[in-house]
Amino acid sequence: MPTPKIVVIGSSYSAAAAFNYLERSLAALREPFDLLLLSNKNHYLNKDLLSQYLCDSCNLEDTCQWLRGIVFLRAGVSYLESDILNIDFQSKTIFTSKGEISYQYLVLAPHNDLYDEPAFDKESNAFIIKNPGDVLRLRIHILSNIEKAVSENNPEAKNLLLTFSVIGTDREGIQLACSISDFTNRLLRNHFPEIKKSFLKINLIEENNLISINKDPFFNNRIFYNLNKRGIALLTNSHVNKIENNIITINNKDKISSGTIILSNPKSSSALIQKLYKTKSLDSCNVDLYLKLEGLEDVFMIGELAKCMDIREDFPKTDLFYNDQAKTCATNICTKINNSPMKLLKSDLEINFLSLGYRNSLLECRNIHIDNVIAWFLHRMLYIFCSLSWKKKLRAFVGLICNIFGLSEFEQMNVYELRQKKQAIKK
Repeated sequence: MPTPKIVVIGSSYSAAAAFNYLERSLAALREPFDLLLLSNKNHYLNKDLLSQYLCDSCNLEDTCQWLRGIVFLRAGVSYLESDILNIDFQSKTIFTSKGEISYQYLVLAPHNDLYDEPAFDKESNAFIIKNPGDVLRLRIHILSNIEKAVSENNPEAKNLLLTFSVIGTDREGIQLACSISDFTNRLLRNHFPEIKKSFLKINLIEENNLISINKDPFFNNRIFYNLNKRGIALLTNSHVNKIENNIITINNKDKISSGTIILSNPKSSSALIQKLYKTKSLDSCNVDLYLKLEGLEDVFMIGELAKCMDIREDFPKTDLFYNDQAKTCATNICTKINNSPMKLLKSDLEINFLSLGYRNSLLECRNIHIDNVIAWFLHRMLYIFCSLSWKKKLRAFVGLICNIFGLSEFEQMNVYELRQKKQAIKK
């Protein structure tokens, strides 16, 4: 029997998890195999943790993982960083910037990695949070504005520096608004006694007349409670027309001056999906409960863009769900190699989390609801459990313990300015 060749494509957590479980499952068969992880990046990102990184609830290392560190690379298990140009499903050939690759079984795990940059003035201090670097730049910008506000005597200019606006009330927008509130309040309390907490103003702007990210009334009620507790102003029925010179124009008449503007969850798409289907309008692909891509027997698809009609649309998509997807996918590829019956994806365990600032999360699991630091701890433990190597699990757990006991602290400094100074000294 020829050596089976399996290729996993993607730079998402799902791709990394599939690669991890395939390596284990194929090794258990005790037969030769050829497994390749093909990605255009050298890491995957836990985007849900970016808001926690913003308010010091987790460390930078928790938000991402190096793909080469997932499994032990050896003969038959390899990794290649390359751009994917196209895939011919008929000839089972992948065209990359480094050559052609054939496969017997293919796992696609794409994610949204292309963002439509909204039209706004580049001088408006508007941020889009896509990676840890964006979080770091936002933190430095907030620190700089607060430092300027200390010595600012003009009330209008001071109000501008201390006003923060988040556009969009999806999961990301709510999490960012709460994290900014907790981050700025902790800064004022610990380092800036010159500025009173009442000077801070945080706006959460929504185009619709209400916010609802979960059908469970507990979630929505606790979201409103947490926003009110932090004094975050919720502006509904507010369509943003323009952002220019730190001024947000709403409904073509109202204007909000804000020194920091965050655009939550801009329209995004997958570069891989666009290349395969030659369209920008496709935001997901249909799969069955075996996770096979529609119309193809030897191509599987997992991750946030894999849509299964047999699973509810509002089913919480956490790393635990993507982990189960990857495990089922790996099992089904091995059973196809052995000509055994495949396994259906199970979606029994519904666990939903929502991060709401510093050491605070909402938890929903089988009619159990928690809203406090315990939910945050369980939230972090879920990510540790879903980490893909024992070293990563250990580092994440140690980082969690250090965070709990206050042994880790973000250095409040502009690393970019320090880098420029070092380069100037060398010259």
